[in-house]
Amino acid sequence: MHRLGTDDTTAINTAWTSGGCTSSQWLPIGKALISAPIWQIIAGCPAVSNSGTGYQAQRIWGTSVTGTYIIPVPSFNFASVLGGGSPTCVSANCTAAIGNPNISDYENFNVWDWENVARSHCQYYSWDIGASTRAINTNGIGWCGSNNQA
Repeated sequence: MHRLGTDDTTAINTAWTSGGCTSSQWLPIGKALISAPIWQIIAGCPAVSNSGTGYQAQRIWGTSVTGTYIIPVPSFNFASVLGGGSPTCVSANCTAAIGNPNISDYENFNVWDWENVARSHCQYYSWDIGASTRAINTNGIGWCGSNNQA
């Protein structure tokens, strides 16, 4: 994560894909700006539902829920988000702005100020939390009029 004003999308996604199917990404205290989807499905990785068979699925940890923030920029590329906001969009051809259904853990970070960026885009698929995903100390603050629309 860099100083406020730097687009961290490429750095986050490069670190994510280089970790492969068992990627674990730790976010330090600070603010990261994103302009396109992050933490997407990595081709060839098993689903998180395979965790019970010994597969250690992907994880994302922040340092502190009050100090680690992901912030979409006003120029966020909504054309890169596929799925049209459908809550049933869980296949590999759906792209949320943040995450994918194969992530097993989200912990200790906030996605901040989505409403100011996405007010006219609330129909888009925002934060993907799969059926087997655990989310602890996370929040999507200001997401289209709700404190938590993850």
